[in-house]
Amino acid sequence: MLRLAHLNRVQSPIINRIRQDLAWQFPEVALVRWRRGESGEVPMLWGWLAGVRKSSRYDRLYEQSVGLGITDTVR
Repeated sequence: MLRLAHLNRVQSPIINRIRQDLAWQFPEVALVRWRRGESGEVPMLWGWLAGVRKSSRYDRLYEQSVGLGITDTVR
């Protein structure tokens, strides 16, 4: 239980920073709720950002985005 609490404390600032960056770079998804799938897969947006999962939906959204573009730091 302590280990899980520690992971949550470490993860939160990273997620918050990425959300801040996405607000400028890809604002259409900055406030999307991310949940792990039932099979334990990484959430689609995270997988798409990392280049691990394909998503025509996020490809389309990104093409039409009003943001500045996703940096390597966020990826």
